[in-house]
Amino acid sequence: MQALLLAGGKGIRLRPFTYLMPKPMLPVGDMPLLEVIVRQLAEHGVDHIILALNYKAKLIQDYFGAGRRYGVDISYFMEKEYLGTAGCIAHLEEELDDDFIVMNADILADLDFNAFFKHHVDARAHVSMVVRSLDIDLEYGVVELSEPGDSITTVREKPTFSYYINTGIYGLNRLVANHIERGRPTQMTDLINLTIESGERVVPYEFKGYWIDVGRCEDYETVNREVQQLGFLNRIVGK
Repeated sequence: MQALLLAGGKGIRLRPFTYLMPKPMLPVGDMPLLEVIVRQLAEHGVDHIILALNYKAKLIQDYFGAGRRYGVDISYFMEKEYLGTAGCIAHLEEELDDDFIVMNADILADLDFNAFFKHHVDARAHVSMVVRSLDIDLEYGVVELSEPGDSITTVREKPTFSYYINTGIYGLNRLVANHIERGRPTQMTDLINLTIESGERVVPYEFKGYWIDVGRCEDYETVNREVQQLGFLNRIVGK
């Protein structure tokens, strides 16, 4: 099983922490965030990891090397220019398996990656997306108007809206690279929409476990607090 980890961002929202080190190397518990992810993927049967790097790439390369101490082969793709969250895939066609996992390198989730990947392959999907439900409580009353808006039809006091959100974890078939122009910045959401428009199979995989996107300073503080309280690291990396 193969995974592509997107670890090239500058982590602007996590400054000042990321002035000195790239976001994936920020410590969570007693190890860098990216090491948690690498160990977790290895525990779940991933044997080859490609790290897509840009910002302060050498720090990451020097730390992980060829990946032998984690029981995986680690290779690197260096983004010389910004390619977005999916643009590097067009440059990796020869290295990628027929199906592979793609994941943002600033996410912690106690996902069973092996079960997710099996679901992706069994579904014969071009893209599988791990999704989770999110309830948003609005602090205000919601007013619905008639057309052309000359009367009020409904008032709901502080309603809750439910959505499915993108967790930043995907299963991809290598054929989706056909939708990406080499060298052109492409976001994963753009790639997924292009895949849908082409009539190819895009499926959800609902996940209800622990998940956090470590994108902001408050998220970083939260994850360091929660991983200790929940015993998260012990559980996901088999320590």
